[in-house]
Formats: sequence, C-alpha cells, structure tokens
Amino acid sequence: PLKDAQASNDLWVTEDSLVLATVSREGRALLIVDRDSGEADRSIPIESGIGKVLMLPPDQIAVVTGERDEDLRVYEVSSGEMLWMTSARRIDTETLCSNGLALAFVAVNPAGALEVVVMDVESGKVAARAPIGTQDYVNGAAIDDQSVYVTFREASKTRQIYLRAFSLADASSRWKQPIVSGDSYLLLPPVLARGAVIVSTPLQDDKDRDNPCVPVFTVVGTADG
Repeated sequence: PLKDAQASNDLWVTEDSLVLATVSREGRALLIVDRDSGEADRSIPIESGIGKVLMLPPDQIAVVTGERDEDLRVYEVSSGEMLWMTSARRIDTETLCSNGLALAFVAVNPAGALEVVVMDVESGKVAARAPIGTQDYVNGAAIDDQSVYVTFREASKTRQIYLRAFSLADASSRWKQPIVSGDSYLLLPPVLARGAVIVSTPLQDDKDRDNPCVPVFTVVGTADG
C-alpha cells in the first residue's frame, strides 16, 4: 500500500525491482519495490516534475525532470544514486529512446532551435549533437545500433508527416522519407522490426469525422529509407 501518496499509471521493471513514480505531500519520487517481497526498498526524491521515465537494463533508469522537461538524469536503481545529469532548454519526452549503449532525444537548444542529441549511457557524455534544421513538430522516435529515427509533422498547411534517420555517430541526417499528407490526425510512435521502421498513421476523412479511422502502416527500410 502507498500511504499518503499517489502513483502514476506506469510501472517499470528491472531484474530485481519494480519502479513507480509517486507524488505525496513530501514531494515527487521514484519508489523502488522489491519484486519478491513487495517491500519498498528505497525512494529516489525528484525535486521537480517527472516528464518521462525510461528503463536502461539491467539496473539504470533515465528520468526527464523539470517544469519544462529541461533535465535528463540517470540513476542506479539498486543504490538510488544519480550517475549523471544533462540539461537543455527543453527535452522532447516522446523522442527519448535508448539501445542500451546510447540515449538519444530531440531537444530545444539555448538558441531555440531543435537538435538531435546522442548521449553515452555509461559516461553521461554527449557523443554527438547536431541541429535538425527545421521547426516542424516532433512526434516520436525509435533507435537501433546505427541510427535514431524521428517522425515529424510539417508546421506548414500541408502537415506532411515524414520520417528522418540521424546517425548515432555524429547526429547527421542520413535520409528523409515522406509518409503521408496531413489527413492523418493521429501519429503513433515508430517501431523497429527486422531492418525496417514501421510508422502507423490512422487516417480519417476530414469530411466525415464520425466514421472510424483506417489504420495505415508504412514500412521504411532502415538502411536507405
């Protein structure tokens, strides 16, 4: 039972523990619960809001914090110790992803421009970063051992949805692939499978909003788009 606290709907699992994001009169925290006994082992205080939590097996957890999602912190679950932290003007929480060795995300830099950032998970050092060169809306991301794949929606009237691949080595843009025009009002996060990125875009006729949307899956090869 949680005494005088509320937990989020999300639950994260490590080899030995369960992790819950909680809010109480004492503040926000990550509660670590032993998987076998159900006993609360420890609590990791979080000074400000929790925007996103991402497990980094086997024993680390990445947390986007701050009132504007400006900080990224990595903790060791077993000890509760913060291993490293980095900051940006704002981190797009929907793009935070990891392949175990690297963390990648889209952030707003001090100049107000979007950039791709690649972090080394172990050291917390920036492995690569580069400006994206657009102010289009970011929708989600997926990662493999070579690239991070980010979906965008154009800010212009066409609202074109497209997918871009950025190299983990230097954050440079590898390729860009248009997905669908702006008749899709919902864009789900991309998924990787067997050397391809799968983008789901449920479509709906602008003239008939009462009808169910039709799911469309676009499969894009990771090698060349």
